Amino acid sequence: MKFDFFSVLKYTVSLVVAGGLFWFLYRDQDMGKMIDNFSSIDYKWILLSMVLMLISHLSRAWRWSIMLRPLGYEVGIWKPFVAILVGYLANLVVPRMGEVSRCAVLKRTNDIPMNLSFGAVITERIVDVLMLLTITIMTVLLEFDKIGDFLINTFSSNTQSYTQKLIFLFGIFVLGVVAVVLLFLFKEKLAQFAIYHKIRGFVVGLKDGVLSVLQLKGNDRWIFVFNTVAIWVLYYFTSYVLFFCLPETSNLGMMCGLSILVMTAISIAAPVQGGTGIYHIFVAATLLAYGVNQDLGKYFALVMHSSQMLMIIFAGLIALVVLFFISPKNPSVHSIPQNDTKQNIPA
Repeated sequence: MKFDFFSVLKYTVSLVVAGGLFWFLYRDQDMGKMIDNFSSIDYKWILLSMVLMLISHLSRAWRWSIMLRPLGYEVGIWKPFVAILVGYLANLVVPRMGEVSRCAVLKRTNDIPMNLSFGAVITERIVDVLMLLTITIMTVLLEFDKIGDFLINTFSSNTQSYTQKLIFLFGIFVLGVVAVVLLFLFKEKLAQFAIYHKIRGFVVGLKDGVLSVLQLKGNDRWIFVFNTVAIWVLYYFTSYVLFFCLPETSNLGMMCGLSILVMTAISIAAPVQGGTGIYHIFVAATLLAYGVNQDLGKYFALVMHSSQMLMIIFAGLIALVVLFFISPKNPSVHSIPQNDTKQNIPA
C-alpha cells in the first residue's frame, strides 16, 4: 500500500473516530470495576467462541480455494487459510486492507495473479452481503418489536447523509458509463499504447475472478454452497455461545443471538479498525432492547469484541510466522491444466 498524505490522513481519521466512539460509550464507566469483573467470566465459552471463529475462517479458505479452481489453480485449503488470517490481521491495522493483503499472500505462495484472486474475493463479498441481507430481513420480521425501532431510528436519523451518498454513487455511475463509451469509441487509438493492454489484461482477469463462481461444476458447486451456509452458522454460534460466559446473559435466547449477529456484521463493515466503537454501541443497544441494562450491555460488548480481536491478533501473528517459512519458489501445489487459453492473462 502506498502511504501518501491522503492514505495517512484517512487512516488517522479512522483511528480517531474509533477512539472517539469508544470513549463516548465508556466515558462514564468505572474501568477498574469492569476489569475486576473479568474474574467472573467463564472462559471456556470464550475459548469455544474463538475456536468456532477459527473454523469459520477455515471454511472461508475452503470456499475461496474452490472458487479458484475454474481459473486453473489448485491451492488446497491451508495456504488460503494462512492468507485469510493475515488479511484479518491487516484489517486491524488499515481498514479494508485485508482483501488486498490476502491476495498478495496467495500471489507469493502460489503465484496466482492478484486480479484473479481479488475477483474471487469480490464475488465472496457479494455473496456474503446477500446472505447478510437475507438474515437481516428475516431477523427484522421475526424480532421487529425488539430491533425494528432501533434500525428505523438509526437509519432515519441519517437520511440526509444517505441521500448524499446515493447522489455521489449515481455520479460515479454516470462517469463510469461515459468512460466506457469513450473507451469503446477510441479503443483502436488506445490500443497503440502498452498501458492500455496492461489495464485491459487486469480488468479481464478481474472479471474472470468475479465470474468464477458461475463456472463451478458438480461437487464444487455444492461445496461452495455448504461453506457459504457454514460460515454464517459459525458466525452465529461464535456470538451466541458468549452469552453463557456471564451469568447475567446466560438466559438470553437464540433470537437475541440472531439480532447480535446482524448488528455485529453491520458494525464490522464500518471503515474503522475492527469496527471499534460502532461494534460496542450496536451490541449494547441490541442487548438493551432485550432487557439487559446498559452497563451490563457495554461490559458484554467489551468482552465480546476483545475476545474476537485477541483471536484475530493471535492467529494472524502465527499465520505471519508460518508464511515466513513457506517458500514462494517451491509451492506444494500446482495449477490445474486448462484448455481455455483465455486464463493466461498477464497480471
